[in-house]
Amino acid sequence: EDSGVSSYEINATDIEGDDLTISVESNNTSILTVSKGWNAILNQGSYDGVALDFNLTTVTDANGIARITIITDDTDKNTTHTFDVNVSAVNDAPILIQANNVVKAEDFTDFNITLSATDVDDTNLTYNALSNDTAKATVSVTGDQLVVSSILNAFGIVTIDVNVTDGNLSDMKSFDLNITAVDDSPTLQAIANTVTLEDTNITIDLNATDIESNPISYSVDSNNTSIATVSIVNGKVVVTPVSDANGLINIEVNATANGQTATQTFDLNITAVDDAPYFISQQGSYGVQEDDPSYSVILNASDKEDDNFTYNALASNNKVNVSLVDNNLTITPSANANGTVVVDVNVTQDNNATLFDMYNFTITINSVNDKPTFTTNLQSKTIQEDSGVSSYEINATDIEGD
Repeated sequence: EDSGVSSYEINATDIEGDDLTISVESNNTSILTVSKGWNAILNQGSYDGVALDFNLTTVTDANGIARITIITDDTDKNTTHTFDVNVSAVNDAPILIQANNVVKAEDFTDFNITLSATDVDDTNLTYNALSNDTAKATVSVTGDQLVVSSILNAFGIVTIDVNVTDGNLSDMKSFDLNITAVDDSPTLQAIANTVTLEDTNITIDLNATDIESNPISYSVDSNNTSIATVSIVNGKVVVTPVSDANGLINIEVNATANGQTATQTFDLNITAVDDAPYFISQQGSYGVQEDDPSYSVILNASDKEDDNFTYNALASNNKVNVSLVDNNLTITPSANANGTVVVDVNVTQDNNATLFDMYNFTITINSVNDKPTFTTNLQSKTIQEDSGVSSYEINATDIEGD
């Protein structure tokens, strides 16, 4: 099969030397065709002792038996000679149909290409494929289906070789897969839910990357700014609880690179803390005169959790006496005392003595010049006329020592 042209010679004679018509025919020109080296009627000089040439040519991919018939005719008599030519089959290689080049965006979804080939022998065909860069794309073949799979974040040109075989002979062709780059969103690491105490700031580290190495910026938002406010400081989330606020808030963090954004959310549970009672107002320092009457101070405190509390007061010396009835502090200067005294005031939660508030104020007692006093008790007395001299003693003091 497909052997091409085979050349043959014939020799013809005629005893009378008549002109001859010589024909050569194939009974199956789909297998073999005939071409002669002559066309017209041959005279004796053209054939006597002369080899006449003809060719048999195989038809492409054809096989089988063709009968060749040679007839020599002098218009009165003829001679026929036949012979068979067996064109044996030859296994032809399959021919693979060229696949078109493909363009896909980075991180494409797997796609299929139906492979196709022709084989004149109609044998079973097997397909195979190979990627020349499996770091960018991989391939697999099932039957006539070529499956192409992407590699995360990979881009560039990949040549894919496709092979078809009938078990003996094969054909191979290649096509290009052009994977175009896509600007990926940055990757922001998940942030765990967090617990913190009321009135306690917290800082949370952020970790984001961008496959294209673009600069990353962060933003943050709280769903309840009456409980806590949030900000980004040096690439970290800073949470500042609102004073005395507690509860659960949701915080959203965004990482942006070249216009692409990744988002993570987490819950922050700000747990309540038992606050100390506190003074709403405070008594300021003041001055009095020595031996002035008592002075009352109304103590004013509160507790955010409405816990019960108790007031206490203490003077730094005995220049005054202090007493408390509920929130009424009475300060009484001691007799003839002067100078300064510091009064410490505190308010303490009844069920937790470690929770308290305190302040102090100073009282300045200005001295007053007191009258001197006698310490001798002189009694009325009767004496006799002309009794002479009677002696008496008196004792006097002055508190200021004048």
